[in-house]
Order: sequence, then structure tokens, then C-alpha cells
Amino acid sequence: MSHVTFSQFAEAGRSVIDAVPEDFTYKGCYGNVLCMYVNYPEREGQPACLVARILAKLGVPLELLQALDAVPTDDSSFGGHEVRGLLEDAGWTFDSHCFEVGTAAQRAQDSNVRWHSIRPMFEPHLDVLL
Repeated sequence: MSHVTFSQFAEAGRSVIDAVPEDFTYKGCYGNVLCMYVNYPEREGQPACLVARILAKLGVPLELLQALDAVPTDDSSFGGHEVRGLLEDAGWTFDSHCFEVGTAAQRAQDSNVRWHSIRPMFEPHLDVLL
């Protein structure tokens, strides 16, 4: 079983964001098309969205990330009940702040916000504010 603290999640988030160009925006959502954690053509089976890349950096296996893509759209956010359940069933637990920040980051990226503009959500001081 692996438990991820907000500090670990935030550090991974900053690392993922720092690895992309300053003007990078996620292109995984097109209108009302379902966004994917992994099964996204341009990424060739690699973690695609910000949360998927964070989870991969933390050690969540690719097979589990692919399973998250099968979750119905209305519950597919990182904080969604089914996503949390799949992660927990596989032995992955997270501080609640991880779900709150991860879900907010997903919403921002899906609205074409540059990832570097999302980075402040992952600053370590936020764990005392949430």
C-alpha cells in the first residue's frame, strides 16, 4: 500500500510542470470530448493529462492509469468517487488535499490554462490553506 502526502503530490506536480515549455497547454480535451488519462493518440499510450503525469511520477503503474480512462465521464475527475475507488483498490491512498488540488488543476487545464499558470496550486504552502 502506498500513501501519498500533499507534499509529495505537490512536488511531483511542480516537477511535471517544470518539464514542459512555459507556453504549454494541454490539448487532450476538445469541446465535450472525453478527456483521457493515458489513452490519448498524441501521447502514444503514455500519461497525457497533468494528473496522469503526476501519478506516473509518483509510481502509479501505467496499467492503473489506463483503467482510470474506463471510468464514466461524470465521475472521471481525479476527485471522483470511482477514480478514488480504483486507486484505493490498487493500494494507493492520498491526502484529501491531493484530490482537491488535482481536481482544480484538471479543470484549469481542460479550460486551456497554461500549465505554468497552474503551478501555484502546487506550492508547498497551500497544504496549510486547504
